[in-house]
Amino acid sequence: MPEEKIINISAGYETDNKNFTLPSERQKKDRKYNAIYISNAALPAVNAANEIASIASGLPNINFVIAGAVGAAMNLDNLPKNVDVVGQVSNHKKDILLQTSDFALNPIAGGSGLNIKMLEYFAYGLPVITTEFGARGIDVINGTNCILTSIDNLKASLAKFCTLDIAIKDNIAINARNLLREKYSWHNCALKVIEYARSSGLLIDDSGVGEKSNIETIQCSYAPQQYFPVKPFYIRGAGIMGTNCLLQLGCIGLCPVAFLDEDSQKYGTFINDIEIIPSENCLMNDYEIILALKNWIEAAKHLLTIGVNINRILVNVYGYVTKLTDIVGSESCYIDTEKIKSLLFDKQTAKKFICH
Repeated sequence: MPEEKIINISAGYETDNKNFTLPSERQKKDRKYNAIYISNAALPAVNAANEIASIASGLPNINFVIAGAVGAAMNLDNLPKNVDVVGQVSNHKKDILLQTSDFALNPIAGGSGLNIKMLEYFAYGLPVITTEFGARGIDVINGTNCILTSIDNLKASLAKFCTLDIAIKDNIAINARNLLREKYSWHNCALKVIEYARSSGLLIDDSGVGEKSNIETIQCSYAPQQYFPVKPFYIRGAGIMGTNCLLQLGCIGLCPVAFLDEDSQKYGTFINDIEIIPSENCLMNDYEIILALKNWIEAAKHLLTIGVNINRILVNVYGYVTKLTDIVGSESCYIDTEKIKSLLFDKQTAKKFICH
């Protein structure tokens, strides 16, 4: 692969809707500090957890919480009283732990990839005490947006951190959040890709081209708007994408009347107790249909052919449910398959993209 075709983008973290709380705003029930360490059961993570447990008895003013699969793999013999191994927890429980802790630990000495938990700690306003290896891939500055230490100096670094003025701790948390937003939020990671595509001539500039039909107004800047069915609805496509759509909508309490599919061998069978039926069976109902399959263009053409109103057709695009009319226009009654394909993505030259 030619080097000029490659862009290196960091891993990122979703920064929205996180309960960022400054150290000075965290309520303390006693004079002890609460430290959190969350990890999987990889060997470097287990070694780090065992190291935390080994120094805990010498730091009686700190309560240590070790969460995640790492708890089942570490040495649990003779744990100090101020170490609580909680194992794997739900997202809700993890959110509580991150809100009630005073700082986070990441004393990793091995492994690969960027530690996403570092970014998660930043998002919640937790000052992080980490090894340099634990902060690999993140442009941190010691004392500015985290505390860098070594395994040998971990105990001393923890003791020193507890003596820092609360204003210093607040500044570390604020600087860490700013670093996260500027360089490691998914939003900014996506902008880097879009800017690279623009500078490389990969994005289409449709401005000034003149009058176009509804189909031709699909642009590379199209961003699907999330839409939730307001009427009884069906999911067209009883495969992996359809099942994922079912689970996605189930999380917010929405459930389809049935799956629609053109494979007659599937009729009368069920996915998660939802029956699979022919598309023609839903024509007499007041309904909406979500297209959840790769070839949604052909599926849309078929539904229009058998008399389905275009305003009833929805499309599951990149995990978002959006109205077909938002893509092709409300006046369209005919979908030109080849024209849409050429507008959305040219697989031969990779010159045209939908970016969102």
